[in-house]
Amino acid sequence: MALYNSNGKSNSTSTACDFLQDFYGNFQPSTLKYDFVSSFRIDASGWGTKPGYIKESHFGVTDAKLVVAKRSVTGFDVQVEEHHVLNDTNQSLAARELFTTKANLSIASGSYALRDGERLCVQFKVQSGGYVVSQNEYSIDDPPRPYEKTRTTRELCYRFDSSSPVHCQETHKCSFEPLEIVLREIRLYLLSSEGGKIRFLKTETMNMLLE
Repeated sequence: MALYNSNGKSNSTSTACDFLQDFYGNFQPSTLKYDFVSSFRIDASGWGTKPGYIKESHFGVTDAKLVVAKRSVTGFDVQVEEHHVLNDTNQSLAARELFTTKANLSIASGSYALRDGERLCVQFKVQSGGYVVSQNEYSIDDPPRPYEKTRTTRELCYRFDSSSPVHCQETHKCSFEPLEIVLREIRLYLLSSEGGKIRFLKTETMNMLLE
């Protein structure tokens, strides 16, 4: 997923699904570029032999949409856009195991304005279901009956960050003490022994860094 402002400046997160995560930027996004991939498959191989009265059944993705929302620093959401990319119009008869699409979505610049710390969040919402066709006691096919749908959501957020970084010591919010380096002075004495007498030749001083 990538976001662009009106001048084409971009901020993006990894395209590998396992590594998708929230990301930061300091511009107001106006375009969302996305790849939407969803799959739903049920492995019925362990269910045993299919009953004779079940003539047909199928499972898959039936509905998909994107919801764009502005989220305040207190966690309150205001919806900005809703974009449907897959609609179920025939009671799950068109359910598909794999659904993919990609597009650029324009975000109305006048519908929101991010302040420092606020987020623009994109929710990828998917519904999955299917249908079954059975035969009645007269071996006549009944109309397809849809299964109850399941729902799942994947969310990614872009956080607007317009402030300069501040060290945690300045705000007194450090979770642990920073590394301290102490200078210690060590003196080395060079000695000479002649005729049973010890005398000092010179003294050297060195500094050591201790972590």
